[in-house]
Amino acid sequence: MSNTDLPITPGARVIKGNNNIANQGDNSTVQQILESTPRTDSETITQEQAVELLQQIKEMIGKAELPDTEKTSAVLYLDTATLEAKKPEPDKSFVRANLERVLMAVKTIKTLVENVTPLFTKIAGWLG
Repeated sequence: MSNTDLPITPGARVIKGNNNIANQGDNSTVQQILESTPRTDSETITQEQAVELLQQIKEMIGKAELPDTEKTSAVLYLDTATLEAKKPEPDKSFVRANLERVLMAVKTIKTLVENVTPLFTKIAGWLG
C-alpha cells in the first residue's frame, strides 16, 4: 500500500516524512514504510574474490584441529556455498545460509572462528 492509498479520516491530522505517515483522529491508522539499504560496514568485493575467500576458509578448516565430524560438516557446507558462489547468477541467500552452517559446525574452535570471521565479513559485503 502506498502513502496515497492510505485512507485519511476527514478532519484528521496527517503527518508525513521519511516514508512515515500517521492519520491521527477517530479510527486512527499508522503506517511506517521501512527501506533497506545496502551494507556499508563491509568492504565490497567481487564474486571472484568471494570465491577465493571461500577457498581460504576451506584451507583454514582443513588445517584446523577439529573433530572429523565437525570438519566434514564444515567442508560440506563450504563446498556447497562455493559451488553456488561460482554460478553466473548465484543465490546469495543460499550462500549465506551455508556459511552460517559452517560457523555452527566450527563454533567450538575459537581460534578458527576468529581467523575466518574477517573473511566472512568481506564475503558479507558481496552478499549484500
